[in-house]
Amino acid sequence: KTAAQEGKARARDEATMAINDAKATADSTQTMLNSAPIGKGSMTDIQAMKADLATIQMQLGEADSAFAAENYVEAKAKADAARGTAQQIQAAITQAREMARGRR
Repeated sequence: KTAAQEGKARARDEATMAINDAKATADSTQTMLNSAPIGKGSMTDIQAMKADLATIQMQLGEADSAFAAENYVEAKAKADAARGTAQQIQAAITQAREMARGRR
């Protein structure tokens, strides 16, 4: 293989891993959101998180499209952005759960 072919293969593999990781993180975020504590004032937060999750799904679709077009750098960037947003939502849900436990 040439250096260019190896670089393309490496970029493809990195993009594949990033997309798979982002999809798994998005799935676990959806599960967490479905069981998030709903209390006084939290409905607005949950609606915002659901909107963010819809954006994540759109980013993952864009990552898949970029991957299909062999634009692996863009695919990885979109997947990484989606995973980052999903992780922020997970942190917010975890914090809300801890606060809910503290009120009991």
